[in-house]
Amino acid sequence: MYEVIDGSNSLNLRTMEYDGDSRAKGSGGNVNRALWRTDRIGLLRITQDAGVGTVTKVAPVGFCYHSNCVEVEYLLDSVCDLTYPDGTHVTMNPGDALVHQPGQPHGMQSLIPKNMQILAIYNRAPGTVDRFEFDKNVDKHLNDKWKVTRAADVPPTPCPYPGVDIRVLFENNEQPLTFAEVTLQPGASIPLENFTAVENCDEMIVVRSGKGLAIYPDKTYPLRSEITLYNQPGQPYKYVNTGDEDLVLLYTWSIQRFGEIERADVAL
Repeated sequence: MYEVIDGSNSLNLRTMEYDGDSRAKGSGGNVNRALWRTDRIGLLRITQDAGVGTVTKVAPVGFCYHSNCVEVEYLLDSVCDLTYPDGTHVTMNPGDALVHQPGQPHGMQSLIPKNMQILAIYNRAPGTVDRFEFDKNVDKHLNDKWKVTRAADVPPTPCPYPGVDIRVLFENNEQPLTFAEVTLQPGASIPLENFTAVENCDEMIVVRSGKGLAIYPDKTYPLRSEITLYNQPGQPYKYVNTGDEDLVLLYTWSIQRFGEIERADVAL
């Protein structure tokens, strides 16, 4: 089974039905859309207005944390000031990935007069993720359960498909969540021939930029910005870059390590 969601109009392209969960929700300068949700993977696209902090009622930037999941955040747009209760400040740029382990308080705010666009990925459905505002007088003061990774600093992972670059930005020995930036050069495809299928975990794919085709045994769909794809284990597919620029896909797998993924090419 697979799903293809067009976030620009909240339409499930496989069923041609309206997907109400992908509508924008929120207030106070923080708006989110649930692009996908299962018991193992959840994805939000968050828009945070310029000048608005993570916890809007605390000035200048409050802190929040999640106790029941790992959170990976990938900055799509703007420049972000990432802050922690100990006074640490880190600048994030588009393409940077951030991981927060359970219980790590953090705050985020745009450094330029432009709204932030963030992908937030969890190892559980968004509706089951808890969220607490950090109280320095009550909550445990964690400061070492976070990490920022820049794709340009990560060496590529060996890939059998020509013209395909894989950079694993997050793996976890304790939580079943792996995140990678996968770039297909013009004309490149996954796989080179036939179809491919991941056998032992769910996978979720967000199109960051570029154009292409998602080919499934029963139908073909466009790959472009705002498209999110979900594949259950064993689902055959093929992704092709049909454009003149790189096709950048953000992959999430419900597994602890990239090397544990069992992938096989499938001839139908």
